[in-house]
Amino acid sequence: MSHRLSGYGYGVFVGELNDPQWWHHSGHNAGFKAFAANIPDLGRRIVVLTNTEAMDADTVEPLLA
Repeated sequence: MSHRLSGYGYGVFVGELNDPQWWHHSGHNAGFKAFAANIPDLGRRIVVLTNTEAMDADTVEPLLA
C-alpha cells in the first residue's frame, strides 16, 4: 500500500492512498491513542480509540485498502 502526503492543516494530514484522496488524524495522551481516517471516493471511514499506547497507524492502514 502506498501513500503520499500532500498537505497538513488544523491537525489533519491530507494525501493519497493508492491514488484516491484521503485524510487522517491521530493523537495520543498517556495511556491512550486515537486514529481517524476517511477516503471519500471509496466511502470508507475508520476511527480507532484505544486505551493502550501499543497501537500503531501501520496496524490499521490495511483496513482502509
